[in-house]
Amino acid sequence: MQIEWQIKSADPRFLLISVDGEPWKEIYKSLIARHLSFLRDSATQEELKEKFVLIEAKIAKEAALRLLASRGQLSTEIHKKLAVKGLSFASIEKALEDCRRIGLLDDRHEAHAFIAREEAKGNGPYLIAYKLKLKGIKVSPELMQKMRDNQKNVLKKLLQKPKYRDEPRKLIRRGFDASLF
Repeated sequence: MQIEWQIKSADPRFLLISVDGEPWKEIYKSLIARHLSFLRDSATQEELKEKFVLIEAKIAKEAALRLLASRGQLSTEIHKKLAVKGLSFASIEKALEDCRRIGLLDDRHEAHAFIAREEAKGNGPYLIAYKLKLKGIKVSPELMQKMRDNQKNVLKKLLQKPKYRDEPRKLIRRGFDASLF
């Protein structure tokens, strides 16, 4: 069995791993580079797969921890970032589960922190719910009600600014309920 790797010509950030001349896996070069010698020692394709699964799980966990070290993130954001780098769904899910288990990943906390940041920017509940949906977070009716209840406090702060006093359209575009005007 002959294992070869080459930089993908269409995207040089990726490495194409071939087995006996046939493309086998495509993965982000910087993630796998230091593990290539471990893969090369494989005698059979089954052994190669087993080694790759072990390496990929380790890589996914390290990458997830690196992402979480910079700032708190939602699991959907981390999942997207790791999937783009060519990691398998199973290895990403295992890495995310490990991060949840040790307490580094908490979507509920991150969603509440995101809501607080958006409210501090002066955004209303409907715009915040839309942004959460774009991030892959389903907004529960209870959470939506909590944001609607708090929108009056956010509006009070915004209405102190002259540019919003006489322009309810601007506030509606920022995600506030039109029935408040």
